[in-house]
Amino acid sequence: ANDFKGAISDFSKAIQINPSSAKTYGASIVRYYLKDYAGALDDSKIAAQLCLKQNDKVGYQLLTNFIKALETEMTYHNRPQNS
Repeated sequence: ANDFKGAISDFSKAIQINPSSAKTYGASIVRYYLKDYAGALDDSKIAAQLCLKQNDKVGYQLLTNFIKALETEMTYHNRPQNS
């Protein structure tokens, strides 16, 4: 339980086996939990394009919403701090 780095390793292996499956890019969720927002965003964008290519409208919409949330999160964490 909570072996996030092991999960990323497993997803990386799945991507090597089947890079055209959007489901193999589930590492984006794991990366999010590890606060690797840039990595999560990259994986999510790849998965979203695969969903679009595979006519998976629901998956595409979910990923688009996740991408927007990630971008908001990244903006929040990168804002200047008031002293």
